[in-house]
Amino acid sequence: MSHNPTAPVIDPVSVDAAITSRMSARAFLPQPVPRATLEHLLQVASRAPSGTNTQPWKVYVLQGQSRDTLVHKVCAAHDALRADPSLAAEYREEYDYYPETWVSPYIDRRRENGATRTRCTRSTSATSASSTPPWASCSRWTA
Repeated sequence: MSHNPTAPVIDPVSVDAAITSRMSARAFLPQPVPRATLEHLLQVASRAPSGTNTQPWKVYVLQGQSRDTLVHKVCAAHDALRADPSLAAEYREEYDYYPETWVSPYIDRRRENGATRTRCTRSTSATSASSTPPWASCSRWTA
């Protein structure tokens, strides 16, 4: 799948439809999802935005017994926490969304994002005499 960040959206109505038709699924069919569908969804999801383009995620796909074991453990943790809220510290996230210490590749992406904004600000501030913020015309930063 190729992506051109400067290409205009050809069908903006489809963007509106995607946003307004989203839903949260809380019940699922028992049939496994075909591998091709999973691969396509992961390929599309890889273009999802993240704070300062750090993309702080890893994706694991589980099926069969591995998935069932994980579901059982998550449900058991949920039930335990519901029964005893003082257990919340045991179930705290393993990491904060923004880490205390940045490491590669995340710091590299963060720096690239900042450098892009700086270049954009410099190139527009010299030519703009209006009260519009210098970064306002830079709506096509690369991700």
